[in-house]
Amino acid sequence: MIYLPDTMTNWPWPRAINPLFEDVKAEVNASFRDFKALSPESQDAFDKCDFGSTGEKKKLWSVGCDLTNIYFIVDEYTNIENVAATKEMLDIVLDALHNPHKTRPEGECILGEIVRQ
Repeated sequence: MIYLPDTMTNWPWPRAINPLFEDVKAEVNASFRDFKALSPESQDAFDKCDFGSTGEKKKLWSVGCDLTNIYFIVDEYTNIENVAATKEMLDIVLDALHNPHKTRPEGECILGEIVRQ
């Protein structure tokens, strides 16, 4: 068991949730869900997560939510793979990041298309 302290208990500065958070979170999560990249159990676990980020503009919120989704899905896919398969998946992710206008190959792991978009 790992104990994580509540770092916000003595936080000295005012906190506020960005007013765009709920709308952007719903849009981004619906888009992510449309990929159908997770098993029902994993999707359920993902849906229970409450990812938050900071920013003042809707676009920044969207990027933050997208990035969190990418972290989650890459972790989900690579947790069950060996080193060689994990490296192949991460090479796909990096290629999609470096070449966002490149059409992803037929039959490629869904991670490439998720990251490309």
